[in-house]
Amino acid sequence: MSTQLVDGTYDPAFSPMVEAMEKWLSQDEEYGGAISMVHEGKTVVDLWGGYKDKERTQKWQKETVVCMMSVAKGFGSLCVLALADRGLLDLDKPVAKYWPAFGKNGKDKVLVRHVLSHLAGIPFLDHAPEKAGMDIEAIFKAMEDQEPVWTPGVTPGYHTFLHGYFCAALVQKITNKAIAQFWREDVAGPFEADFYFNCPEDLWERASHLFIDDDDPMVDWSQDLENPIGRSWQHFPARIPQINTAPEWRNWGIPSIGFGNARGVARLAGALANGGTAFGHTLVSSDMVDGITQVQWDDIDATLGVPMRHGLGFIMSNDVFPMTGGPRAFGTIGHGGAMAVADPDLNIGFGFSPNHASSAMGENPHLANLLKAALDCL
Repeated sequence: MSTQLVDGTYDPAFSPMVEAMEKWLSQDEEYGGAISMVHEGKTVVDLWGGYKDKERTQKWQKETVVCMMSVAKGFGSLCVLALADRGLLDLDKPVAKYWPAFGKNGKDKVLVRHVLSHLAGIPFLDHAPEKAGMDIEAIFKAMEDQEPVWTPGVTPGYHTFLHGYFCAALVQKITNKAIAQFWREDVAGPFEADFYFNCPEDLWERASHLFIDDDDPMVDWSQDLENPIGRSWQHFPARIPQINTAPEWRNWGIPSIGFGNARGVARLAGALANGGTAFGHTLVSSDMVDGITQVQWDDIDATLGVPMRHGLGFIMSNDVFPMTGGPRAFGTIGHGGAMAVADPDLNIGFGFSPNHASSAMGENPHLANLLKAALDCL
């Protein structure tokens, strides 16, 4: 199937999603992107379209990837959950059991469960060297030296910078692998999921830029040390507007940001929605999926200042990010609107990878329209 704006394949029962995608990409401020949906373990929609560049000269292709920002955080959590599912880690043990040097300065009671639920109470670093944000060993050392900012297990707050590092440290301590390697070899690889925690040269050749507007409030927040987000990212050598130009971003390999496309994340979300299994492989057990959907907290996020609802490793549907609206729907979200959503009750996994970052605080409005079209087809 191909139209002027949209290419790809879809089950005829989901044809309204083509029209919804064309409506999205026909907006003057939009450039290109992709959507994909897995229902009952099978891909029913796989669409892409528009352009990779602002000049609209390079068409978005089937294999195009883009920076999906913090979508990586949920998949960093999934690496840790996979280790727990395989009996290599206990979610209710202290992080210090696996990373002994972390347990000092009041952090001995921080549990792995707290880390996955953004309840560790360590969103900021006071002891990291200047501009050391991408120096993995330096940040690990600073995390060891840090005292909790909030009482662990009590105050929920998005660990916008350090969540990826927590996941990376646990995976490295247990498997002796860098998390980007573990992700590709042991989690995403069997599913042929086109999503990565880094962007090497061969992947960068097929990447679209992520276009972030100059007036996007996140640009200012990330540089304002009075703002919790700016305080979290203060040690970074490259700022958010440089996401497409700084090699530090592309080579980092920590799941605080990631690169991929809608198809890649939908395959994983579809497996999670289908009891942990799809495409002939098991991601995690059905018991672990049930664990993910257990609400860990429902409160004001101390970092973001908005009401949120969090499961184990993933955000649950809430007023700010409704997703499908289902009580057990969960997902992982990137600044600008990229998202992977799993709804076990509807048995759908949905992926959305735009290359123009929405500045809305909350769910990308185009994503909301696309999800509505999807739900209307069920």
